[in-house]
Parts: sequence; C-alpha cells; structure tokens
Amino acid sequence: PLPVEPEETPGEEETTIPDPSQGDSSETAGTDADKGFEAIVYSIENGEALLFARDTYSLADGEEMYFLSPDDPEENTIDIVAYDSTDYMVDGGEGVSFMVSENEDLTMDDILQGDGQHGPIVSNIDVLITGHGAESLTNMDQLARDYGISVDRDANALTLDESWQKVDSGHTDTQVFSNGSLTLETSLDVSCPSDDLNVQAAMNQVNNN
Repeated sequence: PLPVEPEETPGEEETTIPDPSQGDSSETAGTDADKGFEAIVYSIENGEALLFARDTYSLADGEEMYFLSPDDPEENTIDIVAYDSTDYMVDGGEGVSFMVSENEDLTMDDILQGDGQHGPIVSNIDVLITGHGAESLTNMDQLARDYGISVDRDANALTLDESWQKVDSGHTDTQVFSNGSLTLETSLDVSCPSDDLNVQAAMNQVNNN
C-alpha cells in the first residue's frame, strides 16, 4: 500500500528553523545593534559602563562613541582626540585628556553643551586646543617639542613655555592661553614662565616708583 501523507491541520504553518551559518538577517541584526547600543548608553548614563582603552562604538545611524582611557584608575594616561560634531559621545576617562579642533571659535563651554544631537556628549576633557593646525597634534612628544606644552601626570597640571601668554577671557572655570596661532583652554592648574615675568615686571615698576 502507498504511504498516507498526514493531513495538514487548519491554522498550522510550517516553521522554518534559521540556519546559523547564514547569519542574522539585516533587519534582525539592526534591531540587535540598536538594543545593544541602547544598553551601552543606559549603562554610561547610570555610571555602570566599563571603559576600555580607546574603544570606538559605531551607532546604527553612523554616529560614534569614544572611550579614550582604560578602566584601570591606577593608569594615568594622556589622550588626544579631534573634535567631531557628528560623534555621539566622547569620554576622556582617567588621566589628562586633550581635545583639538581647527575651529578657532570653539570653547570648552561649547563642547560641554553637546547633547548627542547637536555635538557629542563630552565629559572628562581637560584641555581644548583650537586654531589652524590643531588637529595635526597627535602625541605629547610633539606638543612638548614643537609647542612647549608638557603635562605633570601626578599633579594633573600643565606647564607652558614662554611662547604662551595668558588671555583675559572672562571665563571663571577655565584659563585661556595663546601662542599667536593656537588657543589653549584648560580647567587644569597651569605653570607658565610668562606669569613669573609679568609678576617680576610689576614688582620692578613698583620699586622704580
């Protein structure tokens, strides 16, 4: 006798088991990515995120989040990152972190007002350097050799050479300096030979009078 095929029960549909070797569909992968990044953002906002050295997370819409320093608070690092208005988030982490930009009008107040939609959400950036050629600054050896900028890692402070002059900016939370081509704004303590020269000149003027 011929085999009898089982009758199909009304309302039942064939279930297809996905082949793992084929990977997720683009729609499923996109959904998973969205959920993953929502979880990352939630963790960061609630202080739960672990930051890994210079990790970059790409969001589904092409925006990016940067975490610049390792999650080990014992390691006092120095990071330099270029400002990009299309980034979603930049966190300098532990140690001293520089941000550089060719936009000479950019200030610390500007970068700290980013909300992820109008500029990145910025935190733990200690020094902003702006002006023509600023984005060519990539390492501390270059900053010290060519621009007279050095960092005291233990004190979290800057030392600037005599080419830098303090600028009366009216800012209360930061100090601003210029070397004629670049502008440096920082929330750190700064040691600058020009300050000593100005004090000495004032003392000499008083003595001469």
